[in-house]
Amino acid sequence: MASFSVSTNMYLRQVYAPNRGLCVKANRADATSKTLISADSSALGKAIKTIGSFDFSDDSKLNKDKFSKTLKSFTDAYNYTISSSNSNKEGKIAVTSKKIKQLTSKYEDELKSLGITVKDGYMSISSTASTNISPDKYEELFGKDSEYMKELSKYAKKMNRTINYSI
Repeated sequence: MASFSVSTNMYLRQVYAPNRGLCVKANRADATSKTLISADSSALGKAIKTIGSFDFSDDSKLNKDKFSKTLKSFTDAYNYTISSSNSNKEGKIAVTSKKIKQLTSKYEDELKSLGITVKDGYMSISSTASTNISPDKYEELFGKDSEYMKELSKYAKKMNRTINYSI
């Protein structure tokens, strides 16, 4: 069983639209693996786009509370994507899931410096991550031009296309 927790909030429900029910752990039990992977990878793609839309150029313009909640919804969508894809044995999904984990592992030190730890392929945010937001550091890793986010987006899209093709 995956070791991560999810706190359902408005931001997570937004990235899961139109599959809002699947952002709640209790509602996921009856869904098929393919349905979960489709919803999760789509939500991850939306979360990447949302977090990349923040303006990090001016600390006074950055709504840190909104960013913090958006960052949490990103990590939740990421964790759900890893969890649902781990249970799928379809070759391309398994390969893409492995690539996502390898990519995140590559950026593990940068994530850790921002208060995000990676354990067994899952992300968790420390309580200090939301209080010590440094726009410059977050832009490097989560900005729209970030290599990490570009690669992660590519894998989320690939996973979504693969699973939707096989449904």
